[in-house]
Amino acid sequence: MIDCPYCLMPQSFNRGDNCESCGKKVPRQFIDSARVKPPIYIVTYGSSQHGKSTLLGSMSFILERFGMIVQRSFHTYLDPYTTERVAAIQRGQLTGDPNLGATPMNDNPQPLLIALKNFPVPQESQVFVIFDLPGEVTDKITDRVMDDSTPAPLYARAVAKAKTVWFIVSLYDTQREMRLTGKSINNLFFSYQLVMGHFNVPLQDRNILVVYTKADLLMKEDDTNQLRIPDWIYEYLGTDKYYEVGNRGVARPALLDYNHYITELERVSAELQSFTESDVSGGSAFVAMTQDSHAQLYFTIDSAQGSGTTGVEIKRIRVIDPLIWSILLSKDDPNGASTTALILPTQVAQDVYAANLPNVLFDRLRARNIHPSTYFMGELRTAFTDSSIPSDINPPVGRVPLIGAILDHLSAGSVAVVLTGNTLPRDVDDFAYTSWDDRLLLIGTDKAVLNTRIRWKFVAQTPEDLEQIVREFLRQLEALRAR
Repeated sequence: MIDCPYCLMPQSFNRGDNCESCGKKVPRQFIDSARVKPPIYIVTYGSSQHGKSTLLGSMSFILERFGMIVQRSFHTYLDPYTTERVAAIQRGQLTGDPNLGATPMNDNPQPLLIALKNFPVPQESQVFVIFDLPGEVTDKITDRVMDDSTPAPLYARAVAKAKTVWFIVSLYDTQREMRLTGKSINNLFFSYQLVMGHFNVPLQDRNILVVYTKADLLMKEDDTNQLRIPDWIYEYLGTDKYYEVGNRGVARPALLDYNHYITELERVSAELQSFTESDVSGGSAFVAMTQDSHAQLYFTIDSAQGSGTTGVEIKRIRVIDPLIWSILLSKDDPNGASTTALILPTQVAQDVYAANLPNVLFDRLRARNIHPSTYFMGELRTAFTDSSIPSDINPPVGRVPLIGAILDHLSAGSVAVVLTGNTLPRDVDDFAYTSWDDRLLLIGTDKAVLNTRIRWKFVAQTPEDLEQIVREFLRQLEALRAR
């Protein structure tokens, strides 16, 4: 079944391209793509004047020029509405007036349908369904959801549907609003939590990406701004290679180094979370409440200097970061192709790589229709695309052999297969006798693996060993789930 992007109702589309619920014609490219890989649903969620439309406008402007960042990448707008809406946004970007193409207020908003090919890496494609909710919706959404006299509006169902929601927050404007209304960043979470609760959707498999907008305003020294983001974050903003892509007279930038970029994103997220907890009003409670709900929390920051001033050339700084985050987070979608993680050792385990065990194990899993997402120990980002693993693997140097952050990042019910050498993950015993007891398989090339407290642990030195181990583990796992 495929969810209609316009009404979010599941359909088979076996009788044609028209949705049987809302009657709208769904683009064939969307249907064909969704049969292979689930679309990435994104919802922007934030108060008025916090920069949602400006962010999408700046992002769409650079989207038109992604071929300068990743070779052979290109995009397609899948329906006339998306084409027209983006054209209006583009006019605003080109004239320096981001108010053009502002989000219309509508109970049944129409999403932007965008296909992206060969991005962020070659041979990888995405289809995005983006619901850009106006600030007025966010301010009133809880009242509409709690009104049992009418069905919940589509925009509320879109919030519940999205795997990743973007909390759009201008810290500069939040400080002003805090003085006027007493509202802090907590109010966004309260609202989001209420909507999800209304639809009985648990937060444990949802991602909250806090996008701090208008970072340039935080450089102001005035009565409103009492915050200063960490110096390293300012350096990160100031070293964006792509902020002028498409502006007049700008030379072609360096190609995107995806792995390096993800490493920076993760560092920025950690820095901004610490900053939020220590400096932002209500920030420590916001982080604690989010973690208590078991939602996954991430942070990023951008700036669109010159926005709001007609005729001023806009500098789009780090505006592609939310998009890349959403692609990264979609890889762990429980409705996607993989709920299995394959975790490989660091460069220290040369015996594992010399015996070609990672490739053999990957192939054994694929042969059983299991398409794992692959990670290196100590790294939260996926190592390769979901559909392939290179024959010549270059494991990272200098990484601490840890698996905890990866396991914590996976969705509920996921299975993890950990391949190691004679050096075990330092934190592996932390997961003994936990919810991972029946879902964690540890395979090592040395008998040291047998000294751990993990339930499923085996020694493997040949491809034949792996075949037997995988078969036995999956048989036992199936038996446990059938109980």
